[in-house]
Amino acid sequence: MKRVGNLFDKVVDPDNLRLAFWKASRRKRLRDDQRQFQLHLNHELARLRDGLLSATYPIGDYRRFTIYDPKEREICAASFGERVLQHAIMNVCEPFFDRWLIYDSYACRKGKGQVAAVKRAREFAGRHEWFMKCDFRKYFDSISHDRLKAMLRRRFKDPCLVDWFNRIVDSYEKTLGRGLPIGSLTSQHFANFYLDPLDRLLTQRYRGLKIGYVRYMDDFVFWADDKEELLALRREVEGFVECELGLALKREPFINCTRRGMDSLGMRIFPKAVRLGRTSRVRYRRKIKAYRRAFEQGEWSETLLGGERTRAYATMRRTKMYDISIFFAKDGKMWTYVYSRDVDGKFDRRVLGNIGKNHLPRVASFVDCSSEKRFQKKSRVVCKLIRELDWKLLDDKSIGKLLEDYNWFAEELQHIGLFED
Repeated sequence: MKRVGNLFDKVVDPDNLRLAFWKASRRKRLRDDQRQFQLHLNHELARLRDGLLSATYPIGDYRRFTIYDPKEREICAASFGERVLQHAIMNVCEPFFDRWLIYDSYACRKGKGQVAAVKRAREFAGRHEWFMKCDFRKYFDSISHDRLKAMLRRRFKDPCLVDWFNRIVDSYEKTLGRGLPIGSLTSQHFANFYLDPLDRLLTQRYRGLKIGYVRYMDDFVFWADDKEELLALRREVEGFVECELGLALKREPFINCTRRGMDSLGMRIFPKAVRLGRTSRVRYRRKIKAYRRAFEQGEWSETLLGGERTRAYATMRRTKMYDISIFFAKDGKMWTYVYSRDVDGKFDRRVLGNIGKNHLPRVASFVDCSSEKRFQKKSRVVCKLIRELDWKLLDDKSIGKLLEDYNWFAEELQHIGLFED
């Protein structure tokens, strides 16, 4: 394959460095290092450019911390200046990394991502009877520096750019000559690119055969109609990654029937439907409780909660497959409206809950709906239940509040086009 060159001049272009700064500033505007960098922006960008040209800009000063959800991982957060440097490089190089990857690789790619990977997995689940999940043991910590740098040299021929690739790779190691820092922009692309030989092997060897394959970073899944065929494929993959990439698969493969569902990427994927996975549901409930607690304790304003509502609704419209909560806040109370769709956009489940404060009744309804029209009909039934509560248990003030809340809630649902009274 022809190598690409003449890229380093584009990396150090002042316009590219300024664009890299704004990309690195996303969701970092309140951090002190970002504010200091922006306060002296022209000076810092000139210093970064000089450091890139002379190969003297300091890198590798990571702030390390550990997260435990969904599992224990050490995160290495680069300094803000290094983040700008990495964005400057990837602004230019990312299209070439993307061009070399196969179609069914979905991590760190524009137009791909988790949603596209889940949809593709659901397509394969509908075609095949068996699936096999595979994963690497400590993938980021096991990546060989020498092998990765050799792969990069075979793709890029610009000496200055290759030298910066080598410096970035060598700035971190978990064991001698191995490891990439989790949490770094370049690490994501390097780690995704490192498995390209495996992708090529599988697509060339099994082209034309009835084998499904989807990879999202180091998690990959195969589909076939024969269980023994998957076991033979597992043995071949295991031998290849050990010899060619210096990696090890986790010992026991997970093989099962597609009709029983597969947990992957936070979802449970069936041949004809996609549901939120168990761990994702637990994590999601925790977030909802945290949001509710922050709002009721006065830490969040109605404006902030409204922003969460807007983002949730936007995600819902984009994915059409997640269990999404839309949060309504009024007069110190919090409402949650949760629903999900399958990948075809059909309605599947609705939950209406948290009606009023603690002293007011709580109504929840789980409704199977095959169409939006049927959902609207079911919604009217649920709201009728609210109207037919045992009013004797409530005082006049509570009754007035409940009716006020119900009217306002109906208006909100009607506003987003999901309820008609």
